[in-house]
Amino acid sequence: MENTAALQKQSRGDRLSGHAKLTNLLTNEEWEFIWNPENIREEITINSSESPTIGSKIQYRNYTYTSAPRYSFSDLLLDGWCSGYTVEDAIASLKKLEQLNPDKQQLPTIAFQWGSKKLEPCILEGSLSIVSDLFLDQGAARSRVSFTLVEVRVDDVTANDPEDVGKLTERQRSQAREAAGKLLSEKLDKLDLAIREKTRAYKFSYLTDEDGNVWIVVDGKKYKVGVYDGSTLNTEGNELGL
Repeated sequence: MENTAALQKQSRGDRLSGHAKLTNLLTNEEWEFIWNPENIREEITINSSESPTIGSKIQYRNYTYTSAPRYSFSDLLLDGWCSGYTVEDAIASLKKLEQLNPDKQQLPTIAFQWGSKKLEPCILEGSLSIVSDLFLDQGAARSRVSFTLVEVRVDDVTANDPEDVGKLTERQRSQAREAAGKLLSEKLDKLDLAIREKTRAYKFSYLTDEDGNVWIVVDGKKYKVGVYDGSTLNTEGNELGL
């Protein structure tokens, strides 16, 4: 939404100078928009999951992760007359931001800047919304563009190290802990008595590594639960007698 109160105090030339810039960090292609926002929506989500809890209707909650910041921008104006390019060409190139980079199988990373504020690196999330005003010949005279950007880690946009292939992400390690918690609840009666009591009283912790190994730690001692491959917990060779 435009900041109309601020715009009304400006001349036409000053109004057109309020702008934002979107840059494809892979190709260095740039798009300039006329934009003077009244507000910007930023959203961060805290995610958790429930684990089965024996003898209680209140489930034990495991924190999993906090999402990266998401920013929603609406009604950025593409105007070929002001910007010196064909709006239809700009729209066609903008749509490439929704396509996977064939070399890395990921979306192009983006920098977005308005005033002194800059978001980098980011990717598009959800849909790219484009509403165009048309000339009589049906060509686009100008377009209003809306989109959501999510920040990504710098190491997410670099080439993968061959040694990292097969390593679990932080989210997968969280899933490994959830799988271990579910298994322990189902096999509680098979655990050693001392470990069983500690488990029931939640006096233990989980430990994982990027290779998928999962342990529980009781009184400072590690007991291997199994190995998580990203989807399944393999308990062969576990140290709990399961």
